Amino acid sequence: MMYNIIYSWLIIVSLFLLLEGCANRPPQEPPIPKYDSAMLKLGEDLALLVKNKRHEEAIIRLNKRLNTLKKQDCLKGFENAGGLKKEWDLILQAANSYEFEAGKNYGAKLLASKLQDADVVEYIRVSLKNASNVNKLAFYAGFISAFKNVDVGRNHLDTLWLWATSH
Repeated sequence: MMYNIIYSWLIIVSLFLLLEGCANRPPQEPPIPKYDSAMLKLGEDLALLVKNKRHEEAIIRLNKRLNTLKKQDCLKGFENAGGLKKEWDLILQAANSYEFEAGKNYGAKLLASKLQDADVVEYIRVSLKNASNVNKLAFYAGFISAFKNVDVGRNHLDTLWLWATSH
């Protein structure tokens, strides 16, 4: 009988101490999400390119990393550097676009002398005439990505684009 009273008393004291310990414990903060630092850096670099009106170069860099892209981490870096979500959506859509690959193929074939300038102009006139701005930008980025020097590709395509839209 005495053992039961002592045993009950120990259980009550133990519960009290346990509850008291829980009450005095500081609240735990939610874990800080861990971002991939390489993706954060990529996002920051892309935002800087977009701020400097070099969307096509941002699209090229993003397209090269699509297979290993951690979108949320990269977006976080993009936003940390002052980029807007709508700009992110635009370059991501362009990097995933069929038109990017078409532009890349046209640029590569032109460099390999398998196409003439007139073929590219015809494609611009016919296929991109009513295309959205995202698709036009994607084609532009894809085309210049085929060149080792993007400035040379940009200048060449600017000339072809003027030719296509002036006739």
